[in-house]
Parts: sequence; C-alpha cells; structure tokens
Amino acid sequence: MGRPRHITLKVWGDYACFTNPAFSVERWSYPVITPTAAKGILNAIYYHKELCWIISKINVLKPIKWIGFGTNEIDQCIRGCDVNKILSDDYQGDVMVTDQRRLQFHNLILKDVSYVIHAYVGLLPEYRKCPQLSEQDHKQEYQKRIRNGQCRFTPWLGQRDYIAYFDESTPCDAPADINEPLGMLPLEIIEKDGEVTPVFFNASLRKGKIKVPRVGAVLPCC
Repeated sequence: MGRPRHITLKVWGDYACFTNPAFSVERWSYPVITPTAAKGILNAIYYHKELCWIISKINVLKPIKWIGFGTNEIDQCIRGCDVNKILSDDYQGDVMVTDQRRLQFHNLILKDVSYVIHAYVGLLPEYRKCPQLSEQDHKQEYQKRIRNGQCRFTPWLGQRDYIAYFDESTPCDAPADINEPLGMLPLEIIEKDGEVTPVFFNASLRKGKIKVPRVGAVLPCC
C-alpha cells in the first residue's frame, strides 16, 4: 500500500545555481539542490494557502558538474521617470551611461542537473482543524497538474535564468553512486514575531541520496 501523503517529482535542467549566501554578491552555488529550492519548485506547480510541503529526501541522478563564467552588469535599473524623459519631446542625451555603472561578477554554477524530490503533503497548523481540502485532495490535485504539465508559473533551478523541467518520477530514475559530505544546507526559513530565521542542517550524499530532517529535529524550539 502506498504512502497516502507522499509525492515524488523529477526535475532537471541544463544549468542551476542554488546560491550560497556565504559568498556575498558572487553567485556561487551549493553543490546540489537545497530543500528550500525544492519547496519553491513544488509551490510553482501547486500552491494552496493551507498547504505546506515537507521535503523528506532528495535523490541526485547525475554526477555533480561545475561551470564558471563572468558577467557584466550595471548597478542601477532604468526608472519609470527615465522612460518618460526619453519619450518626451525635449530629450537630449543619455539617461544612463553603462560604462560608468558596469560591475563584474563571477558565477560558479551547476551544469546538467537532475533530481528526484521526495516530499509529503502537510497542512499548516492554523488549518488542520477545519481545512478546505484534505491532504489527500491536495495530493490528487498536485498529481493531476503534473500529468497535464501544468504549473502556476515556470519553476526555476535556484535563479530565474535557469528553467526547471519537471515530470513524474519512475523506477528508472536511479540515484548516482555519489558519497560525499555537502556541509551546511538551508533547510527552512522561519518567520516569527517579525523576525526571519534561516535554519541549516549538516547534509551528506550517501549513494546519491540526501536525507532531509524535519525542522524540529534541527531546531527543537520550532
């Protein structure tokens, strides 16, 4: 008998960048997808105000590959008033000289990635007593959207530049034979009394699988 709240999702893409905040403005990725990014992909496919996704495991299907490159960017966007100025009859010159505002960044991102996300459908505490839909109803709606290739908006792999493709997982989606420590990965972002607290856990790859703990196991006060 299957687990009634359990779901799986295969996601893959040409590139991915799950940015590590330790590197400040430089876009250096974690070596694998993070639970917070996995939850964002699930929310992009199916979201409901009373629903919460509980990530339990992540399978890495392909070897970890890196690619590095530099980007030229500017430190300011064109504002609405600048657009109006350009469209006016008395416009006489440049609104922004990009050579004077150019910044260079180094990017270290992942290449040719593929994962299977294992998660459970849960209800937020304030909706558990009288939910609009049961956990099984949410699961069925999610599965229908996966079969039809539907999503609320296009999911991405860490950044909007890197599109995530998704489909139902199959028994053929076997994890890669990888065993290595990954260090601290973001598990959850907790908002309480106006304060935002990131929660991390010490992750490791064992035969291509990452076991994701519950938030309470890492931060008992939650």
